[in-house]
Formats: sequence, C-alpha cells, structure tokens
Amino acid sequence: MKKLFAAMALVAASSAFAGGSATIDYQNADGVNGGTDQTGYSATLRQDINKNFTGDVAFQTRTNDSTGNLSTQRLEAGITGKLPLGPVTPTLRLGTGEKFASTYHYAYYVVEPGVNAPIGSTGLTARLAWRYRAAWDTANLDETRTWRYGLSYAINKEHAVNLRYDVQRGQLNQNVMAIGYTRSF
Repeated sequence: MKKLFAAMALVAASSAFAGGSATIDYQNADGVNGGTDQTGYSATLRQDINKNFTGDVAFQTRTNDSTGNLSTQRLEAGITGKLPLGPVTPTLRLGTGEKFASTYHYAYYVVEPGVNAPIGSTGLTARLAWRYRAAWDTANLDETRTWRYGLSYAINKEHAVNLRYDVQRGQLNQNVMAIGYTRSF
C-alpha cells in the first residue's frame, strides 16, 4: 500500500506542470446476466509527455451492493497516444495494472482504442472507445470487453464534468454509469 501512495504522490507532484489533470468519479455498476451490482470510485492522474502522448495512473475501488463489503481495488498505469485528424482525434491507450481482492491479487493488461470528437463549439466532447482487459497469466480469469460511451463538458480550460456509460461483458457482466469531475493544470 505504501508503494501505491508513493506512486500516486509522484504523479501528483509531476501534475503541477502544465498539461496535467486529475479526475475523480463515482461509478454505479448494475450486474447483468448474473453479474454483481457494485458501487465504486476512481481517481486518475494524467500528465502530457508531449503533444501526442499522455501518461496516467489510476486507482479504483469497488464495493458489492448486496453485502456492503469491499469487492476489489485496482491500480493501473498507462500511456495514451493520440493523433488529431481534422475534427476528430483517434486514441490508443495501452496499460497494465494490479487487481487486489481479499484473498488474491494478480496483474493484467489493457488495450483501449477510441476516438474523441468535439460537438461544435459547445464545450462538449463525445468519446467512443472499446476496452479489452485480460490477466497476464492464464491462471486468473479476468477477460473483459467493454464498449465505452462518454460525454465531457468543459466548463472552462481548468474544469470539466464527465459522464460515461460502459457495457462490460466477459468475466464481469455489468452496465456501468460513471459521473466525474476533471481539474486540469
């Protein structure tokens, strides 16, 4: 746990430079096809590396709604490449993380292609992405495919509110609604 806080402190300190942001969100996950209902929170710190690449680190915690017990925690780091093409920006995020539960923990990887598109000059940006997550080893079944639909409203250059809907299928079968706030530096 000390390593987790040290890593987050390092990213937070580096976010003081231009091009960084911090996002917090609340997530409500409704289980489908036998999936578990969960409530969760996440915190993500991002830092621009250059105009085409951004690094990030995120911490997520989920609680089972039926028992009120902590279900899982995840610590994930990644890098996102982006290439503006006219009005839209295709992205590709590659990441790796560690999933922690009360009786086990294991590493996983993430691949997430997507596209961001501003909606006129309204301050709204739409996002469509597909996220694939799987454990590095075959002993842990953690394969999930997720369609992500998002909408972000930039209040100004420093503040934005975000809404996201995820359709997760695979090891987790959930529909997730998330609402968040982003502070850019």
